[in-house]
Amino acid sequence: MQKQLLFCGLALVLLATSCSKDDNIINNNGDNPLALECKITNRTVLTDRNPSGVDYIVDCGVDVRGELIIEAGTSIQFKDGAYLEIYQTGIIKAIGTANNPIKMTNTGGAAASWAGIYLNTQGIGSIISHVQIEKAGEGTSHGALNYFKAAITVDATKVKINNVIIDRSGEIGIVSINNNVIEDFSNVKISNCISYPMMINANDINTLDLSLNTFIGNKKQYIFLHNYFESGIEINKETILRAAPIPYFFKGRLKIQKNFTIAEGVQMVMDQDATIECSTDGTRFAIVGTQAKRVIIKGENATPAYWGGILVAGKSDFYKFSYLDISDGGSADFGWGTNKANIKLTGYWNSKLELLKCTSTRSGTCDIAVHESWSSQTLINDNTSFSVCKD
Repeated sequence: MQKQLLFCGLALVLLATSCSKDDNIINNNGDNPLALECKITNRTVLTDRNPSGVDYIVDCGVDVRGELIIEAGTSIQFKDGAYLEIYQTGIIKAIGTANNPIKMTNTGGAAASWAGIYLNTQGIGSIISHVQIEKAGEGTSHGALNYFKAAITVDATKVKINNVIIDRSGEIGIVSINNNVIEDFSNVKISNCISYPMMINANDINTLDLSLNTFIGNKKQYIFLHNYFESGIEINKETILRAAPIPYFFKGRLKIQKNFTIAEGVQMVMDQDATIECSTDGTRFAIVGTQAKRVIIKGENATPAYWGGILVAGKSDFYKFSYLDISDGGSADFGWGTNKANIKLTGYWNSKLELLKCTSTRSGTCDIAVHESWSSQTLINDNTSFSVCKD
């Protein structure tokens, strides 16, 4: 009898030291998948409880306000419209391995059918690593965060995303809405999305190094820069736009309010009548291509005057473009004279624009338009083939 009591006491000690009383470890043995609860407030651990098949089924929008831990090898299927939302102070730690990734998919069918993962949390420590996400980004049950229909939507959240595969999203692979810090964004592969692989708020671009990732077979092979639901983009923090494996795409008006640099090797594709405008006094706008890695800015269609063009109109000595190939602009006069061009230099005060080793093709009225009704402007250009028109 003493031996039996001693054994039971030892077992209780071991159990107490291995798990917190608040932990909810969902790892019941058995071959059938378990249904995940629709609200998670405690620390919950999902395990690879069924190595030969599916571990969990999700048939609702799971509201995660506690800590959700998903262990390596775990397989989760989502029914139509289902999703995970990491909300308030919730945390997700989905950490697989290269040989034993976490898998998230729908319950059947080739088309996207579940809504995806949403992160809108102040919780610290979220990470998505070595996770395969397929056929997400579909469903309209989630309101604002579902507006873009993405496999992963990040809004006002700090998160690490690495070694992730996203395939066959119903619209977009990853959407960064606003005020995010996406750390360690590397070895992410996004393929076969119905629309863009990524949409990124232009003011969050500094935190991402897109060169370490792969984008293949998406219908629109661009990184779409946006400003939430606005039709245009406003750069309101100092920003460096670095080269990505595929071009960036701009739609509407890109208004530069803070120092903005387009780095070597960047390719930008402009939607019809889109514009790039810098008219804030004292703001630096630089394009710093190199001979080996030129910057390319062009229209989505190779047509003269397809997009609006670049306007520089602030009181500034900090406009310098080097090794830029610009084409298809000149549909907008910006309200400064009638001439339209790939680049327009004007303003109420004297501005200086320096062009070094640049080219211009398929422009509007001319390659460079200079408007001097209010003040004289300074243009320094080493390409004598450029056509310059003044009004």
